[in-house]
Amino acid sequence: MLIKVIEHQKIKISKKNNAITPEISFRSAEYLKNIELLQNKEIFRWGHNQVTPQQWVGVIRTPEVTIEILPKITDSSNENIVRESFVNMLKVAHNIPMRKNISANLSIGNHGFIDILASIFLKELEILINRGVFRSYIKDSRYVNAVKGKINFTKQVNNILKNKFHCSYSILSEDNYINQIIKYTLHVLSQLVKDTSIKNLIKKIYVNYNNVKLIEIKKVNTNKFTLDRQNVGYDKVLDYCKLFINGNSLDISTGKKNVNFLLFDMNKLFELYISKMYQKIYKNVQFQTRNHYLLESLETKKRRKIELKPDIIINFESEKIIIDTKWKLSEGFASELDIYQMNAYLAGFSSVSKAILLYPKSQKNDKMKGEYQILNGINEPYRIKIVTVDLTKLGDEPAFFKYLKEIIKFKEQ
Repeated sequence: MLIKVIEHQKIKISKKNNAITPEISFRSAEYLKNIELLQNKEIFRWGHNQVTPQQWVGVIRTPEVTIEILPKITDSSNENIVRESFVNMLKVAHNIPMRKNISANLSIGNHGFIDILASIFLKELEILINRGVFRSYIKDSRYVNAVKGKINFTKQVNNILKNKFHCSYSILSEDNYINQIIKYTLHVLSQLVKDTSIKNLIKKIYVNYNNVKLIEIKKVNTNKFTLDRQNVGYDKVLDYCKLFINGNSLDISTGKKNVNFLLFDMNKLFELYISKMYQKIYKNVQFQTRNHYLLESLETKKRRKIELKPDIIINFESEKIIIDTKWKLSEGFASELDIYQMNAYLAGFSSVSKAILLYPKSQKNDKMKGEYQILNGINEPYRIKIVTVDLTKLGDEPAFFKYLKEIIKFKEQ
């Protein structure tokens, strides 16, 4: 059963699973609680016979149900708009390539966003497989009938097989790290996608990797391989693999059942997406600058406290502008804590007198937009702009670039 919810939407806990209400059984709720305990993360807010997903968006699969959690991107209840916007955010934030002909021919329909991403990934992978499965030289060490490569004299001395030589040599093999990443990604997706045609495509492609060991890869290590002319084109496929594997995907064994999930923290995705978009517009954009502090000890200049790490700093010739993203659907006005944080940034960074608080747009928070100055008594007061960004516009990139440029403009004093 597939249950679809929006982040912060309550899910009832009862005796049976119900996709319409929506409700999950006590057994499914127990599995969700186990995920939190094993990950040591607060993915849900728990109440009396109810559970509410927080800022974690994605797919969770229990033995009884698959739960798709969509982001609260817009007030619209149109799932296609939400999924399309979310896929575009992932594409930009994680440098995911999409061929125009593939994305244009992909009908979103009732597909979950994991199915959408998996479909694009599999089509990219098919293009490469049609050229042949990638092979590379790997080191091997074993007893052979004739000398091959280098003899391992330490083992050869103790060799009881008199007609054998223990040698180290390189062989051209499909069982390399790149293919192991791909095979494990296919394994993960086979447990997460719902569409039958996509499942069948995974099975069809999986056969090509029969000579590759299936090993659990918790994080893709780019230091273990080099992309060159031999494996041209694999950069796109590996970007998808990193998204699926590094993006909190995990197989958890709970008793005799497997719980599988792929979750994304919308706080991090939102800030990363906005920063990547501004980096496409302007040359000198810094993301989460470190080594700035609010306090410095009077006893020793080396002792500093309270690190300041704004999401984005845009450096212009005449000024710097700080942008901090907040994945919140605040009502009324920005929270006091958010304003205090912006005041600290303005005080702690030299050559910065303007800062922007950026929220996702909704009907509830759109009225809080405006420009303000901090009443601190100095000749040139700090200025804060509160902005809400409409993420349904991000599909048209040139128009969205123009939109982002307008966001950082302040009124003339």
